[in-house]
Amino acid sequence: MICTSCGINNKDDATRCYGCGLPLEHDKHQTVSHKKKGPKVKYQKTQKRSFDSRLIVPVACGVILLVGMIFLFIPKSSQSSLVTPLDPASIGRLQAKGLTVASMDDKKDIIAQFICPCGKCKIKDDLKDCHCKHPKGAEEVKQYIYERIQENKYSPIQIIEMVSQKYGGRKI
Repeated sequence: MICTSCGINNKDDATRCYGCGLPLEHDKHQTVSHKKKGPKVKYQKTQKRSFDSRLIVPVACGVILLVGMIFLFIPKSSQSSLVTPLDPASIGRLQAKGLTVASMDDKKDIIAQFICPCGKCKIKDDLKDCHCKHPKGAEEVKQYIYERIQENKYSPIQIIEMVSQKYGGRKI
């Protein structure tokens, strides 16, 4: 049976239209002629669902509670937990050198004093582990350290201070 209101093809014994819900008028002649010539339409029940405004407050409270629980139970990571702590042996070697000129042997100990200072890395990597090429990133800082050592006029402590002043990122 074709609904005269919305045009949906309903079952012959239906009393209401599956599409719009209006009562159907049973006319056998119309049903037969439309079934043969009309396009096939799938039966579809559509219901208009209205939003229940009484649910706004409980749902909002539930969302707020869930977010609060997430912040409460997920441990807060600090920068120090993401970075390898200072190696006391490395510090001792650098301090023992005093004001002697830095050599390539000191490069690893100097680099170990820093994290990547670019601010664009997803996690705060130790400078030795990071290979980013961002401006003021790991590769630039390592190159700067290498160039200061090549100049043969700075101690490791002086190079650390120079890097710290120019780029930051010194471990505490």
